[in-house]
Amino acid sequence: MTQSPNVMRYAFVLVALSVCTLIFAFTLGIIPESSRLAIRERTQLCEAIAVAATVAADSNDTDLFRSTVNQMAVRHPELQIVQLEHSNTRAIERILLRADREEEPAARPSLMDSGDHTGPTSRGFATNLTMVSLPIKSHERLWGTLHLGLQPLTSTEARSVFVTTFRGVAFVAACSGLFFLGYLQRALPALHPVRPDSRSIRHTLNTFHEGSAVIDLAGTIVLANESLAQTLGLPSDGLEGRSISDFGWDVTDQEFPWMVAMREGRMKIGTFMSLENATAQHRTFLVNVSPMMDHDDLCQGAFCTFADVTEIAQRNAALRQMLKRLEHSRAQIREKEDQLRKLTTRDPLTNCLNRHAFFDAFDQLVRVAEVHESPVSCILLDIDQFTDINGKLGYAGGDGVLVRMARLLHEEMQDTAPICRYDGQSFCLAAANQDQTKAMHTARRIRDAVCHTDWGNERVTVSLGVATLSHFCQNRESLIQHSELALRQSKRIGANHVQHWDDIRVSSGRLANGEDNASLSLSNASTSVVRERAEWLWRMLASRDSAAASHSRRVAELATQAAARVVSPDVLQTLACAALLHEVTRLAQLVAVDEQFMDHAGICVVQNYGNNPNNAACRNDFEVGMEVIKGFLQCPAVENIVTTYALPFQPPKSRSTRTRTSPPVTSRLLRIADDFDAWTTAARNDEAISRADACRKLRDLAGSEYDPGMVERFIHSLELDGDPEHRPLDQAKRTEPPVFPSLSAEAGAFVDVDQPR
Repeated sequence: MTQSPNVMRYAFVLVALSVCTLIFAFTLGIIPESSRLAIRERTQLCEAIAVAATVAADSNDTDLFRSTVNQMAVRHPELQIVQLEHSNTRAIERILLRADREEEPAARPSLMDSGDHTGPTSRGFATNLTMVSLPIKSHERLWGTLHLGLQPLTSTEARSVFVTTFRGVAFVAACSGLFFLGYLQRALPALHPVRPDSRSIRHTLNTFHEGSAVIDLAGTIVLANESLAQTLGLPSDGLEGRSISDFGWDVTDQEFPWMVAMREGRMKIGTFMSLENATAQHRTFLVNVSPMMDHDDLCQGAFCTFADVTEIAQRNAALRQMLKRLEHSRAQIREKEDQLRKLTTRDPLTNCLNRHAFFDAFDQLVRVAEVHESPVSCILLDIDQFTDINGKLGYAGGDGVLVRMARLLHEEMQDTAPICRYDGQSFCLAAANQDQTKAMHTARRIRDAVCHTDWGNERVTVSLGVATLSHFCQNRESLIQHSELALRQSKRIGANHVQHWDDIRVSSGRLANGEDNASLSLSNASTSVVRERAEWLWRMLASRDSAAASHSRRVAELATQAAARVVSPDVLQTLACAALLHEVTRLAQLVAVDEQFMDHAGICVVQNYGNNPNNAACRNDFEVGMEVIKGFLQCPAVENIVTTYALPFQPPKSRSTRTRTSPPVTSRLLRIADDFDAWTTAARNDEAISRADACRKLRDLAGSEYDPGMVERFIHSLELDGDPEHRPLDQAKRTEPPVFPSLSAEAGAFVDVDQPR
């Protein structure tokens, strides 16, 4: 059985203390030395002979004394001479003489004069003597002297006594060592901290669900619970005394966790270990080790727990395998998703984006541009005479041209812009961070690349329309719409041409062929030119505020209908233009945020109006709207009507008052038509009233707010006098979107004309 180092140490200390005690006792004389023991024995022998001599003196029987001395001489060989000397006669009676030859008394030295003695002590004895003389008394009187001759002590006898003493001490030390060792092992089990013998501790370990073991510094199992034995497939009493490292552990570390914990004196938590138990089952354990320290903070062993996590490890392995399969499935799903995304977002022929994907990418670019205040341009490309190409090359050849065109666009843009197959032979590009100048440069570069590409026997050219994000084009829809308008103009000009929407000018009822609008002499413009420019401004208003544009259209219809027989056709055209543009503040909102539009229109307004609309130095919306009409139309008649139509009617009362400024007839009719339509359609957020109530309201205010004659003419034109509800015309009930009207030369009639998509 392995002994505890502490028990051995304590036993050795106790033995050393015992030996020291014996030595100290010898030093104090409590345990006599060997020579003293011999002298004491001889002293006792001499006293015994003296007692026998005293008895013989009292009885005067020397024979008895002689017999007694002879018996003592047999027992004590060191006794050599015994003589009695009478005190009266000085006669010496020899009792015992041991010698090789008989010596004469005269030849022998005197016993009292011998130099081998030191003389009697206070008790009549001498120490370290060869010859001893003892007085013999009888009846309280000195009877004589007893002379004893003892053999001197030799070194052999002293050495024998010393060896005997040493053997005794060694025997005591050995016996006490064994006794102390056994006693400490049984009586002091607490001195062995890793060897608990208490049954309560064993029962406590057995209550643990996981396997538990107490090991010593060598890794030997001192105590283990039944759970660990069952897990390892061993009997409950087959673990103690075995090394815990010899069970064939499969551990990733080079050193076992319990050895690390005992060496470093700290806990080792969460180590996974596995082994095959006695039943050939592969088990996985989660091992936790805590070192066991004594009161000197020295490690004396360790407490280990082995949690069987085999099922968890198997589930984890199955889960990892499942995750691998799942990852493989995800990869396949991602591949299918990529294929599906390509099918749903790409054109199968050209591999360009379809409209849905392109619109999403375009909207994202617009949002980013709004946040960072960066430009975005839209380039719409159309292959010229593509129908003829299909007719010559066939559909397969046409498809080849489309595929090669898409590849050329990707090479030119280098994946910096989303490219969409917008239509059969049309492509659309969204160029981020490109203003008008850069976008036009990109479009021309694409056009030149197409021209310099070898298309075989066919000559392929493209026409391009460009639009740039501005406050006129604030979203993707308007950008595409304006680039389409620019493309149409480019097509009208001719093949292989690039046109920007901002460069389009209105001239002679159609878009100018690239010339600068500032070159037109607007001051000398004809009535038709003024009419078409007014229509263009009205279209801009309709693109931003359809409700205001519809109201202006209805007012123009009502005003021209009432003035048809009052004014000339040219004045009627002027009234129609003024009615279309009478919402001056709405026009100001069109241009207040777009200086580029104002520059192209030839309008000179306060600088930075759009960047700082709340600046006190800026003019109000009415003034800005008038600047639009003045700079764009250059028609004082229209300006006069728009400026004066809102003035109240001032009836003349005397000749002197006739000279005061009064709104012209056209202005008065325009105000009546404006208020009438606003009342009947709730255009000004008021509750709508019937046309008959509106006519009665006009008559009630005639003379104070309106010209009575113009009121009656207006009502007569509506054929509402007498029974106003019989009039079938009710423009307020029209729900179709506003159209772009064109004024004819006749009496103010409006007809709808085709507008570009």
